[in-house]
Amino acid sequence: MSGSRMLSRRIIGLLCLLSVGLGACSVGLLAPRVAREDIIGIWEENDCAPPATKSSRCGYFEFFSDGRFTAHNIPTEGFLLESYGIPRATASGSWELGTPPTDPFLFQPIHLRWDLYGTQDVYISGDKNRLRLVADIIDEWRGIFRKQ
Repeated sequence: MSGSRMLSRRIIGLLCLLSVGLGACSVGLLAPRVAREDIIGIWEENDCAPPATKSSRCGYFEFFSDGRFTAHNIPTEGFLLESYGIPRATASGSWELGTPPTDPFLFQPIHLRWDLYGTQDVYISGDKNRLRLVADIIDEWRGIFRKQ
């Protein structure tokens, strides 16, 4: 995350904590901390309707409890697959939940090891009730997926 955006998040978060208390700061300023069980399941493309399935045009990730994942028809922008010049791709690999940063304003990573493309971190943002997976922490609006 760029220095100015990080400073802005910290200032807003500090003001929120000082003025109305921690309960009112669940607007995504403080990064959520998640467990492995929170990740397992289907994460669909943010602007997808109806829910993503293997036969729909919407992209989605499916994270399995054995540490594998599949990505179906995902937009490649923001992911390692972007460099291959295709707008959407289906791929698989393994995943591992990263250690939560000690700074409450930094997003918790998920380490993706694409079978054919290399290693990449994606990040969990939002709040505990509305988690989002983002491909790019500099531009949080690229590669957004939400848990079904």
